[in-house]
Amino acid sequence: MALIKSSNPPRIIVIIFACLFVVGLIGKTIAVRLYSVATVRMGGQEFSARVASSGAQREKGLSGTDSLGKNEAMVFKFDSARQYVFWMKDMNYALDIIWVQNGKIIDIAPRVPPGIGLQDVDLPKYAPRLPASRVVEVVAGTADRLGIKIGDAVQIVEK
Repeated sequence: MALIKSSNPPRIIVIIFACLFVVGLIGKTIAVRLYSVATVRMGGQEFSARVASSGAQREKGLSGTDSLGKNEAMVFKFDSARQYVFWMKDMNYALDIIWVQNGKIIDIAPRVPPGIGLQDVDLPKYAPRLPASRVVEVVAGTADRLGIKIGDAVQIVEK
């Protein structure tokens, strides 16, 4: 068997690298588009929000993230109004959880602490008093800082 010297790389290697590059670009695009975006207006302030509308997105939520800016939010979008229960699994910071139905705040769980160090069975659960089809999470203390209360209007505009 003889070794053939070539100044050009074998065609198969070029094809493999091209495919990996394309797959990488597609994967990056999918990751960026994982959540749709919206603007949330409440308490006289505008928030830039990610919208979790699939089951997988709602399950993940903000879990594992390091922080949330004071002008940022997460919106959980459901197809129907129910008393959706939330917990702070894998959260690293506290939140205000705000349940919304028909553009009005129907309940607030203020300053909900992260579940650091707790087993799943020990994590507190948070549920609204009434059914809601949207839930907005903002950094803890936002509701108090802006004077947000039950009955206030909330506008969620998806982009």
